[in-house]
Amino acid sequence: MAVPLSFAIFIVAWVLQLVVYFGFPFNSTSGAARAVTVIFAFMPWTLLSKGVLDLSDATTGSWAYGISPSTVFTYCWEGTPPPDVAATQSEYWQADCSMPLGQIFWVLPLQVRREGR
Repeated sequence: MAVPLSFAIFIVAWVLQLVVYFGFPFNSTSGAARAVTVIFAFMPWTLLSKGVLDLSDATTGSWAYGISPSTVFTYCWEGTPPPDVAATQSEYWQADCSMPLGQIFWVLPLQVRREGR
């Protein structure tokens, strides 16, 4: 019984990682996406996927420096960022983002703590 259940969890996690890869729900600002974001935030594998995608996006393209420790909480913008932020190419920013890496760094240890009880 344990093997089929574990395989089912693996398949669900894999599908959810694909969903996160295509930008839903963490890169969407609609009302329904906000509710799904909360549900997805309870699943560690979706947060891991979001964090890895943000790091890979920050190191490719016109941003050469990635996400600096000073902007780990502030690079996400709900909607379009202000023009002065959008004009800079030195620091990474992401529009329509709902959860920055700094927040993920706080949520994941809390989940580990909750599961360890």
